[in-house]
Amino acid sequence: MPALTHWSHPSFFAYFATSTSAPGIFGELLSAAFDNKAMLWRTSPASTELEEVTLDWLRQMMGLDAGMTGIIYDTASVSSMHAIAAAREGVELRIREEGMSGRARICRCLRVYVSEQAHSSIEKGVITLGLGQRGLRKIPTDSEFRMDVKALAAAIEEDKANGIVPFCIVATVGTDVNFEHRSGSEISSDRRAACDVAARGCGLCGLGGGGAGVAAYSQRVRAGGFSGGQSA
Repeated sequence: MPALTHWSHPSFFAYFATSTSAPGIFGELLSAAFDNKAMLWRTSPASTELEEVTLDWLRQMMGLDAGMTGIIYDTASVSSMHAIAAAREGVELRIREEGMSGRARICRCLRVYVSEQAHSSIEKGVITLGLGQRGLRKIPTDSEFRMDVKALAAAIEEDKANGIVPFCIVATVGTDVNFEHRSGSEISSDRRAACDVAARGCGLCGLGGGGAGVAAYSQRVRAGGFSGGQSA
């Protein structure tokens, strides 16, 4: 069919695996047969417990700390937005309880720092959370698409001097760019550098996740309340 990207073609290997290959169809049959709308622990405790066990397997495979927990999301875009919301809870403005509308203390601008190569879902998430586009500051990257950590540090210091509150960093690129140009060690280096700048500069931390994902949290959000965005 014309004017379409044929995601379902057996020879299409970009982004996501096809669901119309023989193994894909078999997987669809299994998932359809065992599908359960879990929703809450109260309605489906077995599903919730299985989710926690499965995520702990993934944590161990990735070599993450034992305190890291989370939930399985349907998309990386949603997980990114929820992670930014979790980071926002670290600035002690009680936004979850009291909201953002009509409160004098919320007149200060909250800032998310993002790589200029980050996925578009990050900006959309910031808008959806009521932070506005002015709450997003894009940091330049180098020829290898790595965030310029010196520019990040300068941006944080400038914003703090102007009364803006930094709370989240998205350091890595999204799926819209040439991911093959960056190795895992380079991405990890970005994360460590960004976290180091953040910890020294304003007491926050941000991690870039695979694809569109971002796992973001402040030092005041304990690991037990971590809402992850690591996109497997």
